[in-house]
Amino acid sequence: MTWHFCGVSAFVISWVFVGLLIYELSVLGLGGGNYALGEGRIESVLLTAGLAAIVVGALVGIVPGCGPQIIFVTLYAQGLVPFAALLANAISQDGDALFPLLALDRRSALSATLITAGVALLVGFMVYWLELYTPIGRLLNI
Repeated sequence: MTWHFCGVSAFVISWVFVGLLIYELSVLGLGGGNYALGEGRIESVLLTAGLAAIVVGALVGIVPGCGPQIIFVTLYAQGLVPFAALLANAISQDGDALFPLLALDRRSALSATLITAGVALLVGFMVYWLELYTPIGRLLNI
């Protein structure tokens, strides 16, 4: 029984490491070897993209763990993404609960991820419309 828990823990730790490594290398690659430039490019895309920011928020939310949510809250607090992108990220984020499910039943984990991402996109697009065309938008954005 202990070996099973060790195996599950090793899987979770490996998954977190690989996810963070891919993110960090992607930022570095976008900046052509300059990490700050890569971050700046990501921020500029999110600032100017509108609907694409919602899609990016939902896709980043697919990554297991709470790190992506912390990143999006920070971006929202700095005024770099619309509230709809933050909401889409929060809805699609399964958090740390996805790790055990990945270890036990990958098909269910994929199903849960696709369902939450779909709902996140739908709600994100609706809230973005509200932000643009109703007075609610002034309340939602910093």
